Amino acid sequence: MPIWLKISILTLFTLCSCRENFKLGNLEWATQDVSVSHFRNGDSIPYVSDSIQWQNTFTPAWTYYRNDSVHYGGEKLYNWYAVSDPRGICPKGWRVAGFKDWELLIKEKGGEKMAARFLKGRTGWSDEFPQHNERNGF
Repeated sequence: MPIWLKISILTLFTLCSCRENFKLGNLEWATQDVSVSHFRNGDSIPYVSDSIQWQNTFTPAWTYYRNDSVHYGGEKLYNWYAVSDPRGICPKGWRVAGFKDWELLIKEKGGEKMAARFLKGRTGWSDEFPQHNERNGF
């Protein structure tokens, strides 16, 4: 799922559906995944529920993990066509984090292991990184 961020220059943008955002350098990271069914311009992003169709979709689309909105938190998964579409899946003023953004986060948090501890949630992880950080809101 795309994590999105905003480059903070003069003002901070707070999205009311997010718990709390966090700043890292000059970047403001959202602590909640994008969950939209329309691009920023209002165009619909098609929902694909069939796994075979999903594998053969070469246009923007979204689905639920294992096609189960109840047991997996109802969070949407997007294909790359939706994530990279110029109409944008993030709110105005925000964008999907890129490779350089992730490199910065890893560096600022002291390397991959420390960044993993910072980002991971309470469940679903191996004991390799036993601690998690609730402060970030993930």
